[in-house]
Amino acid sequence: MRQLTIAYIGNGKSVNRYHIPYAQTLPEMFRIKTIYARRITHDTWAAVPDVSTPISLPRSACSRRASSGTCSRS
Repeated sequence: MRQLTIAYIGNGKSVNRYHIPYAQTLPEMFRIKTIYARRITHDTWAAVPDVSTPISLPRSACSRRASSGTCSRS
């Protein structure tokens, strides 16, 4: 079976309580590569081992949303 590499956009309660724990129970099916969020601090949620957590979305993801002010550009 092929492994699906996934990324989460947002780091809220649902991602941390439901989505990440489920994906971690099936490592042969899912590999979490990245969690994108505007602000990632590990004071609320514990860091997920071997998962990158860039602070802001990449520029390509922000291009359509830049005018709304919801993306931070680097």
